Amino acid sequence: LTMERANLGISEGIKSSSETRFSTSYLQAKAIQLCMPAIHMCMSKKTLLFDTKATQKLRPYLDAAEPAHYNFMSELASFIQLLAPGANAILTLEGQAINCADVFYAWVCIAWHLEKVLGNPRCGLIERRSKIMEIYNHRFDQMMTESSYEIFLLSYWLHPLFRHNGGIQLAMPALQGGKTLNKENHPAIYKRFLRAALYILKGEQQRLNAGGKEECAALVNELLRWAYNQEPFRTYSWDIDTSPLSYWKGLKRDSNASQLAYSAPSLMDLLNDDDITPLDTNIERLEAEWFEAVDPYDLGETKRMDAAKPDEAQIVRCNNRWKIADLVKLDSPSLGALIARLSGNTAVHIQVGTLTAAESASSGGPTGRPDDWDMEDYVA
Repeated sequence: LTMERANLGISEGIKSSSETRFSTSYLQAKAIQLCMPAIHMCMSKKTLLFDTKATQKLRPYLDAAEPAHYNFMSELASFIQLLAPGANAILTLEGQAINCADVFYAWVCIAWHLEKVLGNPRCGLIERRSKIMEIYNHRFDQMMTESSYEIFLLSYWLHPLFRHNGGIQLAMPALQGGKTLNKENHPAIYKRFLRAALYILKGEQQRLNAGGKEECAALVNELLRWAYNQEPFRTYSWDIDTSPLSYWKGLKRDSNASQLAYSAPSLMDLLNDDDITPLDTNIERLEAEWFEAVDPYDLGETKRMDAAKPDEAQIVRCNNRWKIADLVKLDSPSLGALIARLSGNTAVHIQVGTLTAAESASSGGPTGRPDDWDMEDYVA
């Protein structure tokens, strides 16, 4: 097989299984797909026979003369398309410069790509749409409920690139006559952002035993400016290469953004410096749930669409939906452009900040005490 791969210019061979890598099934399937021409050559030259008791059942799926081979290759291609978003997300999150916003963006990308695959009847996955969405929503709920104060969601919104291009489902009500927005009129998703930010501020104040209601009021006002894209954020310069950490550090000296600029960098750099795994997490239980579940993806299902007859495909509609769609508009053109740009298509245009605002005077140190204010003062 190695010799035939070399003759055909196939650089990578068959991959072995590894239980320590969640993307191992994707890597194995992709390797089989790439090596199939070399396998055909080996079988035609009889250097690979597949004639033993253990391997002869594989022959119909590998022999190009067998009808089962083409159905197998079609299902293999669908399997690869299904696993590719998760595998790519895992590979990305293994990088050295990853922050909480990137984690949430990975979930956005997985749902975005899966929707493209599951919406295509030629991929042969229509009947699995409901189950796939159920699995995704279960894992997404785990991240959102087991993480501290929705830090991944908040950091996604506070990332300038994702805030402007990430399809966030936030529509702030119009301000009438310069009036401020009272807490009863806050959109539901904005309440989640605000509550998460206030929890982080409260925890930091309690840790330092310093700071009080004045800091809280400043943070609430700055979050509103951020939501409405007001100064100093509207004209603050940034581009696709600006890291969120440097973006917020640059705003620390601005008195109209200093409180938010103090909290945001901890989110943007959290995964590099701190262990955010809860102390009471039962790692053995989670691993058992992941690896030992009996046929969790219903691979034993016998009813399948004949990939050789795409005209017989039917669109199966279900009541399930991506839970992340409550937060991010998956069919947003700006999100599609962002994913294309970050995937390497430099011709795609996305929104960036182009002007630079003058900095206002820096504010003084914190005053008051952490118990000066309650969450209910600001969130209905």
